[in-house]
Amino acid sequence: MYRDLDDVPNAIKCFEKAISISSKYGNSLHNLAEIYREKGEFEKAIKFHKLAIVAEPNNLMNDFFLSDMDQKTLTKDLKEKVNNILSRKKTSVNNLAYGNYLLAKYERKSNNYEKEFDYLIKGHSNFYIRNKKKFDLNLKYCFEDIHQIIKEGKIEKSLNKNKNKIVPIFVFGVPRSGSTLVERIIVSGKKKIALGEETGIVGRYFLNKVLQRKNLNLGSVDDIRIELFNIYMTKGLVSENYNFSFTDKSLDNYFYINFLKEIYPNAKFIHCKRDKLSSIVSIFQNNLTALAWCHDLENIFKYFDNYLKIVDDMKKTNPNMIYDLQFEDLIENPEKESKKLMEFCEVPWDKKCLEFYKRKELISKTASNIQIRKSIYKHSLEKYTPYKKILEKYGKKYSWFKL
Repeated sequence: MYRDLDDVPNAIKCFEKAISISSKYGNSLHNLAEIYREKGEFEKAIKFHKLAIVAEPNNLMNDFFLSDMDQKTLTKDLKEKVNNILSRKKTSVNNLAYGNYLLAKYERKSNNYEKEFDYLIKGHSNFYIRNKKKFDLNLKYCFEDIHQIIKEGKIEKSLNKNKNKIVPIFVFGVPRSGSTLVERIIVSGKKKIALGEETGIVGRYFLNKVLQRKNLNLGSVDDIRIELFNIYMTKGLVSENYNFSFTDKSLDNYFYINFLKEIYPNAKFIHCKRDKLSSIVSIFQNNLTALAWCHDLENIFKYFDNYLKIVDDMKKTNPNMIYDLQFEDLIENPEKESKKLMEFCEVPWDKKCLEFYKRKELISKTASNIQIRKSIYKHSLEKYTPYKKILEKYGKKYSWFKL
């Protein structure tokens, strides 16, 4: 609970207390490792991942998370261990998921891309089974309920003529599109801006509204603004110290742009774009545990199609409201593109914007928490070229996916 509330010191105390009671309590060892990873303290993270493996040698989740941080652990012995555990009659769904994820990494290292994807498909399939009840509900919301809210949801316009001083900066896109990097650039300049990362506040708020009201009349802008203000304030994001400006990088905020532009007339909307093949492959190679649609290639393509249509429609009706930032342009010309970004956000640029990786106090819970501890480096699009043929059968019905 402390970890979810971003109270890192108390979360660490609780996990350390649990470990002091039982040094072989793998759950706390794993969680402690993840907290240190989020803090950027990688040596400590590796230490506790290794202790988790000692405590629970047959839990392949621990080996998988360690291999994310240290690829040297992908040894012949570990591969034999994985195959041995997977061959057992009573292998847990958890081990079937993480075991196949690990075997996929070996095939990627050997450039056996089709075999890699075969293992990834098995891993994701078992991970979905492990979370089926929750994931089934999430998929229904993502592909059905949310679209009804977008089309039929109504909010009453504001009667308050006073200028709203809240200035949120909404950063959105699909996962693995550079959004974490963009957010770090924005909050690392001269002007103090609160870092929200993936709050999930807007999506949960509107879902709860629909469930409470049992209809799609979501209330007045003024009431919604007050309620969201209180929620953001409990997260420490709305404050005079930050000039009432903060980032919210919940990637699904693009669903709610029509509502958000009414609630926050001063808001900035940053759309992070990346080569689609690169994004899709990266999503599937990373176990994005909380997102139900990320565990099936058909759903990934369906999600991309919905996302592209919604953003395109929004840009047609509000042509100057959304700032497109192409990931490949940013890594090719960091200074030029970051200056344009900061100008759109109406905040001053300085060289510290590109020195975000030096900020030790920043915590990241995203899949990019290792990459953002380094300066911007160039990515090669060619590394994803071998996956084009593998994905052809999934993408052939979508005009935006072209080989």
